[in-house]
Amino acid sequence: MQLEMLLMLKSESNVPRTSEQISQRLYVTERAAADQLVRLCRDGFLDCRKDADGLEWYQYKPVSPRLHGQVEELARDYAQRRVRLIEWLYSKPSSSVRNFAGAFRIRRSEDE
Repeated sequence: MQLEMLLMLKSESNVPRTSEQISQRLYVTERAAADQLVRLCRDGFLDCRKDADGLEWYQYKPVSPRLHGQVEELARDYAQRRVRLIEWLYSKPSSSVRNFAGAFRIRRSEDE
């Protein structure tokens, strides 16, 4: 979802969006969208602002030309090799998934 969100915001970089608008476009809950938007802001991909009413707005605006170039390259790869890129992303489990799975491993005792 984060990849699709980033690429959607990049493709419409002249339009700020709310988490509600983004969640509707990507068919996810607003909370899930908001969580990913916070991460993208923290990582320097988005400009995040609150208006006078406290509503948060998100717009694609990387903190550096280098980061923008990397997103450009990612967008090209996604357009040309979407399935391969998605397969690669899902083949690399996150550390939280590995830690969760590790909790269910059956370990032998030293006596065995």
